[in-house]
Amino acid sequence: MFKTHLAAVAVCLAPFAAVAADLPSRAAAAPVLAVAAGQWTGFYAGVVGGYTQLRSTVHDNTAPLGIDQFDGADAFTQKPSGMMGGLSVGYNWQTGRFVLGAEADLSAAAVKKETFAAYDGDSSGDGMLTKMSAFGTLRARAGYAVTDSVLAYATGGLAYANLTQFAGDKDGGDDRRQYWDVKNSVASLNRWTPGWTLGGGVEAQVFANWSVRAEYLYADFGKYTAFATAMDNSDFRRGEIQNVAHVARLGVNYRFGGSAPSAIVAKY
Repeated sequence: MFKTHLAAVAVCLAPFAAVAADLPSRAAAAPVLAVAAGQWTGFYAGVVGGYTQLRSTVHDNTAPLGIDQFDGADAFTQKPSGMMGGLSVGYNWQTGRFVLGAEADLSAAAVKKETFAAYDGDSSGDGMLTKMSAFGTLRARAGYAVTDSVLAYATGGLAYANLTQFAGDKDGGDDRRQYWDVKNSVASLNRWTPGWTLGGGVEAQVFANWSVRAEYLYADFGKYTAFATAMDNSDFRRGEIQNVAHVARLGVNYRFGGSAPSAIVAKY
């Protein structure tokens, strides 16, 4: 009797066993390929170069207004522009897709403009001279790795520039110091001026430890007072000079250590 029931159960389960035999076996999961962690981490050094426009505004606070250059207005603005190029160094630290870092750079600049005699082109009389011979920054960077090899970042911090500026009587084409000079010093022409900067950029790893980048920086060097007296002590001037800069530049960096953009790790 028992054997008869056992045979009946076997007959009932046979179709299910056949169906199970036809099902595909479950294969082991394929490995997932991921970028090696910290491929942006490490020290780097490089070169930067690009274009700069400086916006320089002189506000005359003297009453009555005495500088013909302003032609009856209380302010005059110059927009000298030119090229710059120099070196940069920095450090990045990556966690996941986020990259934090710090960078310092210093560039020589060829930014200069002279304007004379209320727009009439005369090489003597009242005028304004603006020159920037160097530009540098010390900044923090915060970025996000958009892809395995492309980093978008924001940046900000300290900016500094070597500025030479005069506004006033050029006196026959030879003396630009008769009325105005920056920071109360008639004798010294060049001044390192501190300020702040904000900007952003995109950096891409191209091969091995090399990367290229493009970035924009806005730099504000503040507003400061300039006093001057005519050489014969017959007149006195007081005004404010304000400078801001727009910097667009490209760069090439070499990263010390880290992994190449193509490095992968298999995760199971």
